[in-house]
Amino acid sequence: TAGALAAEMGRVLDAPAGFAEPLVRVGAAYGLAGTLRSLPVLLVAGREALPREILSKGSSPSEAADQLRSLAASGLEALEPARHALRGLPRRAVAAALPAVLARRDLARLSSPGWRWDTPPGPRGLGDRMAVTWAGLRSRV
Repeated sequence: TAGALAAEMGRVLDAPAGFAEPLVRVGAAYGLAGTLRSLPVLLVAGREALPREILSKGSSPSEAADQLRSLAASGLEALEPARHALRGLPRRAVAAALPAVLARRDLARLSSPGWRWDTPPGPRGLGDRMAVTWAGLRSRV
């Protein structure tokens, strides 16, 4: 759904049709990052945000964490070509692609060995806000 929303936002902002697919991929990466980032809160609330195979009771916590890191790394790897395909996006439509900035930052953190999967994330910090602002000013994600 996040991918479709990004593509629709691009359409509303008059992005040429050729940018629809990269916007879908950027939105999907943002959705994945958001789900993984919110996973501790979702699990406490009893929501199954991921397939049971990833968080199965038979897996050890370290195995589940490794699978989640791998999923985040795959999302980050898939995001890069989409970001590259968005070069040349008209300035008026860049807002539709700005979630790529947060997705990239989140997926990089989530795939790092030091990330704690059992700790809810705090609010977004100044670094995230500045990264999005800078990308918007430069019209590059």
